Amino acid sequence: MENATLTKPQSSLKAVKKATKFFYSIEKWRPHDAHELYLLEKKCWAPWLQKQEKDFLNIATNYPDLQRLIRNKQGVVVAAMSVNRINWDGASETLPTWDKIAGGAIETSNFSSTYAPHGNTLCLMSMNVSQNLQGIGLAQKLIEELKKTAIKLKVKHIISSLRPTDYGTYKLEQLRKKEPLISFEEYCSLQTDKDKPYDHWLRSAFHQGMKQIGISKDSIVVTVDKKTFQLFMKKYRPDQWIRFSDIKWECGETGSWYVDKNSATYREDNLSVELPFVS
Repeated sequence: MENATLTKPQSSLKAVKKATKFFYSIEKWRPHDAHELYLLEKKCWAPWLQKQEKDFLNIATNYPDLQRLIRNKQGVVVAAMSVNRINWDGASETLPTWDKIAGGAIETSNFSSTYAPHGNTLCLMSMNVSQNLQGIGLAQKLIEELKKTAIKLKVKHIISSLRPTDYGTYKLEQLRKKEPLISFEEYCSLQTDKDKPYDHWLRSAFHQGMKQIGISKDSIVVTVDKKTFQLFMKKYRPDQWIRFSDIKWECGETGSWYVDKNSATYREDNLSVELPFVS
């Protein structure tokens, strides 16, 4: 367990030059953390992308050495990282999707069917950080922990399927202006005038040294019945749903919904990346 402090920026204008110390500890997941990890998950993800509490319990029980969480001074979990271990030959064309690495769709993603105890690759599956603590380096601390674990286990690769979350906002803005959309792949290649990724999450990955491997098509796929889909539209950010065509809806997320008579399917492409580390 690591105990340390970070400097947390103040939001008020009067406190621009001031800072407070954020005290935290880094720990492995334990079974009794499952409920709190689930509550953090609910705050960070759309409802159809949330891992269930039973899966947090399964992962914390069976694969705790790979998982890390961060607690604040009061003992509350404010950030968490989930990691799986698999075998991969290093070729971009053989890299599995997020769903395949997780062991199934979101609702069955507990790693139990894919975890390889002697696998040569660690897969960063998710990263959750409390909204009021984003931008102070908690994600960076978890990445550092991931590198330490990779070195300890003597694996060859650290990989992840990234979700450029600004793509969802971009799609909504373009549709509202009635302007054409660029593809997911084109969006991932956009850069700022400083030759850095346009998307803030990809930019963060860039700063971590992550290298692009390729586009993972339909990396996350979720299918629900029509009633559940309509409930999502009503309850989850109802002002962000825009009908793109007779069968397609945009919802402000990286992926899109495709609707037929009886069901709806959410399909999301991801950007596969590898994180270099020195063993």
